Amino acid sequence: MSKKIIIGVLVLVAIIAALPLIGNQGLKSTIDDRLNALNEQGISVSADDTKSSYLNTSTHYEFQVNDKEKLRAFINTMSSQQIPPYLTASLDGVTIAADIRYSNIPTMSDIEVDIYPMRISKEVAASLMTSDAALADQVQTFIKDKKLFYHLNYAIASQKFDGYLQDVDETITFKDSSKIDFVISKAVFNGSGTLMEPTALDSSIKTVSANVFGNNGVQLNFALENIHSISDFTSKNSYVSDITLDTLNVKLLENSETSALRSKGVSIKMKSVDDGQKINASSDIIFDNFVLDTVGLQATLEKFVMKFSIEDVDSALFSTLQKVSEEAQSNPTQQSQQDVMMASGDLFSKGLTINVDEFSTDKLQYNGSKLMKGFKHNINIVVKPDNDFNQKLQAMPLALIQNFNVKAGLRFSKEFYSYVNSLAPTTAMASAYAKEDGDEIIFDIVVENGALSVNGKSL
Repeated sequence: MSKKIIIGVLVLVAIIAALPLIGNQGLKSTIDDRLNALNEQGISVSADDTKSSYLNTSTHYEFQVNDKEKLRAFINTMSSQQIPPYLTASLDGVTIAADIRYSNIPTMSDIEVDIYPMRISKEVAASLMTSDAALADQVQTFIKDKKLFYHLNYAIASQKFDGYLQDVDETITFKDSSKIDFVISKAVFNGSGTLMEPTALDSSIKTVSANVFGNNGVQLNFALENIHSISDFTSKNSYVSDITLDTLNVKLLENSETSALRSKGVSIKMKSVDDGQKINASSDIIFDNFVLDTVGLQATLEKFVMKFSIEDVDSALFSTLQKVSEEAQSNPTQQSQQDVMMASGDLFSKGLTINVDEFSTDKLQYNGSKLMKGFKHNINIVVKPDNDFNQKLQAMPLALIQNFNVKAGLRFSKEFYSYVNSLAPTTAMASAYAKEDGDEIIFDIVVENGALSVNGKSL
């Protein structure tokens, strides 16, 4: 091997070995730029306890909310769902810590982040101390022991991330001796996009449960198992989310009486599209099995489906309605309630469509009855544009019936319809308008220009 080759190899080895000593200035600069930007959004950022080894650097950062109004305005730019002022007030003084680690090798752009709260807001802390000092101490211990702890891996170059929430298994006791046990286990997530505005998020949780024990003997148990959520955020105002869970169980024990809700195979799909002019949104909820068991009411539904949608909602007027509704909630007065009514009227004056696309169950059992075939309904409500909507609302509300066109298709299995008739004989009057179609009883209801008809017969 020639001398030049040997020297060349040695120089290359030396350069590679020195890379970590040079440091990953590009990545550090990116992190610093993004952290410094938060100072303009009402969050002060401080860094201390930086530790560097040959290959890695780690820094402890603290983020404190020092201007809640700036933070509220910043968060509100990311979504059409606005954060109300009364909620923002509870963030004042909140401090979140982040321990950030990254490689000193310049070509590496992956970071690891541990995130955990350090202090709650001064307002919440003072309120807790006044109302329940022991509870305030428990909250402080919970925070001090880093019981709420996120770990995140983030690739800056590809904008992909994954991580987990540390398992939570805690008991909180109140001064009146009531207590809450809550558990969150095996929560993991991954996604893409910036951390402040992800474009996709996939998360799953093994268990979420809460058991509440009142000092008066009241007991509430709540549990979700195997939750999985997939969300795509196409813009700040548009998203699609799919949520599934294996089981949902709620049980209430009060005065020696038990009420329970149990369901299996739950699927929820939500979609919202806002193009800046109109909003279209939908929500589909499906239960493979749904059981409600209370005093005087026991019902089991198989394949229980609820699908709703709303179309052609004026985007600007909807934002106005959100704003005045939030103001009315934080400061309820007669004037604020009037503002909500007027904003609602303005929204309806532009016209919109509300749909119950499907409300159905394949089979059901009610208060000890046999398992019967169920029902399938749909409703379409069209609100016609009318610039005089608010004037009519205040002067002659009954005139507004002309503004609503309704079409409803109600389909009952014959055995279920017969069972309902046996419980409420007054429905026999409806039978005069009923129409049979195979194994179903049908009511096609139309309200148009104030006139009502059922299966083509005027009422």
